[in-house]
Amino acid sequence: MAADKTPVLEVVALLTSGFEKSESATALRAIRPSADTVVFGTDRAEEWYGFDQLVDPFKVMASSIVGPSYSWCAPGPRVSLRGSVAWVVGALSLEYGVPSAREVLRMRTTLVLSRDEDGWAIDHAHFSCGVEEGPQFAAR
Repeated sequence: MAADKTPVLEVVALLTSGFEKSESATALRAIRPSADTVVFGTDRAEEWYGFDQLVDPFKVMASSIVGPSYSWCAPGPRVSLRGSVAWVVGALSLEYGVPSAREVLRMRTTLVLSRDEDGWAIDHAHFSCGVEEGPQFAAR
């Protein structure tokens, strides 16, 4: 019998919807509040080891990204489950900016989640962009 992947995808949706609504507290609810949590963003300085290190940067990001909208690029996310561990892999598209000047950032995304008595949460996240995939190259 196939395992239900819906709860895992709901946690991922909580993360992205938090940013779309400029609500860092919502986004942070998707991430396990642990010293072992690690998140790598797309920029060199975006390496956070431990939940406490990413709280303030997430507040800044959630309030500074203008008009964000997240969606999975085709074929969508690939979800794998092994007992109380899951991982989600895919290309996540972030569209942002004012209506007259929208940018799109395609991020290769890997999320590792675990399940405990409180449910599923993200333990590790890694987002990366190929050099040619950043918005500065969209006009080429």
